[in-house]
Amino acid sequence: MPHFTVHDLRRKCRTLLAQQKTLGHVAERCLNHKLKGVEGIYNKHGYLDERKVVLEALATTLEKMVDTIT
Repeated sequence: MPHFTVHDLRRKCRTLLAQQKTLGHVAERCLNHKLKGVEGIYNKHGYLDERKVVLEALATTLEKMVDTIT
């Protein structure tokens, strides 16, 4: 395995969220990024319910990936 960092997990997570068609602002909040620009100033919604749904879907995806390896 090539050099691996914890940040690689965040990058992979963001990529998988995009592949499952997660809305960009929800995916960014999943990584605990603040929304940028005017949206970040005015939109203070935490997207907790939306994040729960997409992270549960991501968990299912990861389980399937692990099952194919083992």
